[in-house]
Amino acid sequence: MVWGFTAVLGKVITLAALPLVAWRMALTSLCLFFMARAWRTLGSFSAQQWVQMAAVGALIALHWLAFYGSVKLANASIGVLCMALAPIFSALLTPWLSKSAFSWRNLLLGLSVLPGMLLVVGGVDPRFYLGIAVGALSALLAAAFGLMNKELVAQVDALSLSFIEISIGGALMWLLLFYSSGSFAIPMPTAADWPNLIIFALFCTALPFALSNVALKQISAFSAQFAVNLEPIYGIVFAAWLLHETAQLTTQFYFGASVILLAVFAQVLLSMKARRA
Repeated sequence: MVWGFTAVLGKVITLAALPLVAWRMALTSLCLFFMARAWRTLGSFSAQQWVQMAAVGALIALHWLAFYGSVKLANASIGVLCMALAPIFSALLTPWLSKSAFSWRNLLLGLSVLPGMLLVVGGVDPRFYLGIAVGALSALLAAAFGLMNKELVAQVDALSLSFIEISIGGALMWLLLFYSSGSFAIPMPTAADWPNLIIFALFCTALPFALSNVALKQISAFSAQFAVNLEPIYGIVFAAWLLHETAQLTTQFYFGASVILLAVFAQVLLSMKARRA
C-alpha cells in the first residue's frame, strides 16, 4: 500500500522529477546506512556482484526517474496505472535476464491489461500522452531490475543489497543532476517539501524496498511484479481523495482503469492458484 502513496507524494513535492529522485535516494541511502547490517558485509562481495548491483542500482534510479517524470507530465493516477504494463515486459525479458524459459502463459496474463490501457489512452487529454509513454518506460525498467534482483537476492544479504543499489543509483542521479544543470548548484526542497521527503525516504522507500528484496528470496520476480501491480488500486484511490484528480480524468479513463485493475487482480489470483497446484 505504501508504494501506492508514493505517486501522490511525488506530485505534491515541488521538485522536478530528477532532483526529486536524487534527494529521495540520498535520504534513503542515509536511512539504510544506519542499519548496521546494510554495510557490515560490503567487503564480502565479488567484483562480478558489484557490477551486477551497480547495474541494478542504475535501473532502479532510471525507473524512478521515468515514474516520477510520468507523474509530473500527467498525474499520479496515470503514473501508477502504467505500472500494470510491467508483467508484459517481465514475461518478454525473462529468457534474457533470468536464464529461465519463456512463458506464453505469463505473457498472455500480462497482455490482459491492454484492452483497459487502450480505453485509458482514449479517455485522457492528449497532453497526457507523453506522461503515458514515460510511464510505460518506467514499467519496462521496473521489470528489468526486478528480474536482475531476483538473481542477486539469492546470493547476498537483502539489506546490504538494498543499501548498495540505492546508493549507486542515487550517485548516478546526482551526477545527472549536476550535468544537466551545468553547475554544482543543488536544487533545494522547500520547507513544506522536507517532511514529505523524509516520509518518502524512510517509510515509502527504505523499509518497503528492503522488505521487497527479502520477499524475492521466496517468490518469483513475475509473482512479485503482480503484487506490486496491486498498488495502482491504492494509488488511484489516494490520488482521487488527496489530489482531486477526478476533475482531470474522464469516465472512460476510470472504466479503462477498472478493466486494468480487474485484469491485475485476476492475474494475481491465477498466479497464486498455479503456485498451489
